[in-house]
Amino acid sequence: MDKRTVVINRRRFLAGSGILLPIPFMASLETRAARKKASSTAVNKRFICIAPEYGIHRASLIPTKPGPLSQLPKYAQSLNAHRRDFSIFSGIDHPMVGGGHAATSTLLNGMKKSLCGGDLKKMLSLDMYLADKFGRDTRFPLLTVGNGSAVTFNNKGVAVPKIESPEKLFAKVFQQDNPKEIKKREQSLNQDLSILDNLVSDAKFLGKNLDKTDREKFEEYLTSLRATEQRLHQEKQWLYKEKPKPEFNPFEKAAEMDEPPHRNDLFLDIIALALQTDSTRFVTFQMPGGNGFLPVEGVNTAYHTLTHHGHRPDRVGQLSLIDQWRYKQLANFLDKLKKMKDGNGRPLLDTTLLMFASGMSDASNHSSKNNTVLFAGGGLKHGKHHALKGTKDGVISNLYVTCLNYFGLREKSFATSRGNLNHLLS
Repeated sequence: MDKRTVVINRRRFLAGSGILLPIPFMASLETRAARKKASSTAVNKRFICIAPEYGIHRASLIPTKPGPLSQLPKYAQSLNAHRRDFSIFSGIDHPMVGGGHAATSTLLNGMKKSLCGGDLKKMLSLDMYLADKFGRDTRFPLLTVGNGSAVTFNNKGVAVPKIESPEKLFAKVFQQDNPKEIKKREQSLNQDLSILDNLVSDAKFLGKNLDKTDREKFEEYLTSLRATEQRLHQEKQWLYKEKPKPEFNPFEKAAEMDEPPHRNDLFLDIIALALQTDSTRFVTFQMPGGNGFLPVEGVNTAYHTLTHHGHRPDRVGQLSLIDQWRYKQLANFLDKLKKMKDGNGRPLLDTTLLMFASGMSDASNHSSKNNTVLFAGGGLKHGKHHALKGTKDGVISNLYVTCLNYFGLREKSFATSRGNLNHLLS
């Protein structure tokens, strides 16, 4: 058989299967053995990202001086009880991003698609990377929820859709599926697995006739097929397992909560319950923005309009009230994670990394520079404000390397990192 003919067929084969079988959780191209080994080092550890779409007004959270968090600004007083549970990093950002609305979507990968040079693997976000390695033991490897710009991307540069309402999130995690729908899904999975078996057989035949360069690329493709097969088998295993019953019904107090669509407390309650029941260990929650009116007392201007405050005191004041509202929600969420226990009887917060940040640092001028990150939990050393502007540590991706190390991975880099922040949190 002519080698050139084989290569042409191979390319058609790759393109065709790419359309038929997208691989949403293929965050890294490695063997199942490597993934299993990595997973064993991070049992029951979790990562949560809460992302206010257009960021915060920095002065509402950042203390006036670096060092111990002895006193938070007045708008962040609700977080005082948790000062030993989190760190504040100021002057930290993604150096390659620049500005614009698109900066919002770069929070977890530090990369705009226009900067990838065609290598869309660079778009892979931190939450997706972690979920692919460590999320397979739960029903939902990763939950992406909320409204607004996408912040979660797979290694093909495709944004992962979000669950946009608390009702849909609760139904997905806790409501039992219809038996007919389960049977229908099982049939669909069996069909997909049958197709995969044929693809793998054909792939092995084609691979025998490739040169070294094409063989390396082809091995990547085979690995993606195996990962897809594993994902389908794992989904099938969960089909007939009963979903857990939550400790409480968050909708019983729904009347006391914010008006739709900005019911952040309700979202956070369901996320806490999903973690407590080990339905998932990875969640990204995009707090809604847009130009709607947020249900905050003292705010009478649309949110997006306020973010373009131009340093006008009246608008900055209203924006700070919105931040205060969000900090109260965050404080309540931290309370729940400290009170709820994991399967080993430990507070959930002790084994959960929580990040509160946005890809946009200053929505008034659409800047991503000089950003602010609140980083909590995980049993790490907290209680300080780290002012990192102008230092080699002032790269958000450095914090992501620390996250990877926390999960037992030995990675020394992620995205645009220049090191890690382990020395500040241990």
